Amino acid sequence: MEKWIVLILSGMIAYWVLTLTIRRSAQISRWLRINQPALPPRDSSPEPEVVLPPKESTPLRSISIEEEALLRECFPWSVYFLESIEYRPQGVVCRGRLRTDAGAAYQTVKDNISERFADKFFVLFQSGLGDQPFFVLVPDAIQGKNLRPSFISYLLAGLSWSLACGTTSKYGALLSGVQPEQLHQNLLDSRGWLYALTVLAVLSSKDVVKYWICRWRRIATGLLYCVPLPFFPGTCGTLLQLRAPIPDRRVLFDLGFGSLVVNLLLASAGLFWGLQHSTVVTATAESGILNFASCDPRFSLFLTGLSKLAMGQDFSTDTAIQLHPVATAAYLGFLMMAINMLPFKRFDGGYVVHAMYGVRGSITIGQIAKIILIMLGFLQLRLTGYTGSLVFAILLMFFPTISDPTLNDVTEIDSRRDAWGMCLLGITVLIFLPVPGILGKFLGV
Repeated sequence: MEKWIVLILSGMIAYWVLTLTIRRSAQISRWLRINQPALPPRDSSPEPEVVLPPKESTPLRSISIEEEALLRECFPWSVYFLESIEYRPQGVVCRGRLRTDAGAAYQTVKDNISERFADKFFVLFQSGLGDQPFFVLVPDAIQGKNLRPSFISYLLAGLSWSLACGTTSKYGALLSGVQPEQLHQNLLDSRGWLYALTVLAVLSSKDVVKYWICRWRRIATGLLYCVPLPFFPGTCGTLLQLRAPIPDRRVLFDLGFGSLVVNLLLASAGLFWGLQHSTVVTATAESGILNFASCDPRFSLFLTGLSKLAMGQDFSTDTAIQLHPVATAAYLGFLMMAINMLPFKRFDGGYVVHAMYGVRGSITIGQIAKIILIMLGFLQLRLTGYTGSLVFAILLMFFPTISDPTLNDVTEIDSRRDAWGMCLLGITVLIFLPVPGILGKFLGV
């Protein structure tokens, strides 16, 4: 075990050194490109110098002078005192000083720009250095495009759900004890549909909630596709494409929090019912997280409490759980939901943390979460000898923590959303925290 620990620590140190070296070399090369003088070739013979007339440098402009005058009128001095306009290849940056509430200022400037420029730009409101927010006007790339799904899209979505129902019901029947020969004779065996409905409901709930929130908030999205798998567990969940930027941090919080809460409720309910119909077996050296015939839930304080609540005295110190097919489906959904709760980019947990603490706060919390997961992995290795948690934590070191900003990324969420977010973060800690020894003795597990 000591060799593995030394190897893992060496890999982590090498990763950080390599990252710092690459960043430093990129900074040096960028400085050299800017400051290096132009030198003549060594072996070139002297030639008469040709003096060319100086070329007039044309400033980079994405809007005309007349449009710039209109743009300055969009910033009332009592709302946002405009100091400078910078032109970039990606858009126009407007810097100044905020004179009123951030939400009111964004809405006022956005309405003024929409009135004068129609739907030509997306208006972004971002936090800058020194806590001075700035506006960015980005050309609307989806303007004039038909975002309504086509008939082919509806056909493919329906086909994906039909295939997923078939593959999940197949593996549900196999988990229920149906032999492969009998399964080929009767493809619609009813014993597999309970597993299929559970796994599809749990794995697709997060994207279904996002889809309806986007419909409510008038955010353009694609259709909801289900991804079938020809191997166990039959599906890996659903896909949903957001075709428009998220308006503000409140909507971002609603997307992340709503999907996680519904996913947690469905997974917990399915797991509670499935555990009541599961069988207790004797724990062996092969018992672990992904052994459905001898599952050991003690790696998670939340799962241990749920198992003790569902099975009572049958679940004790030297026992493991042979999961019922419904419990297997809910358990798989629960594991995927736990990963989705982490505060990383494109994860729902990252949405919630970004909405609560902003871009800079979410980066800091993401880095702290990586360190905590590494420590929990070492703790799990020492207590049980299981290396999977540590390997998983090391893989998460490569996940980005910088999330995509919303259009209005300055206005903070309200206190009610902040309180619910803190509760969700507390549940996340309970899910990833293993059972302490004192509490395990108290619960008899």
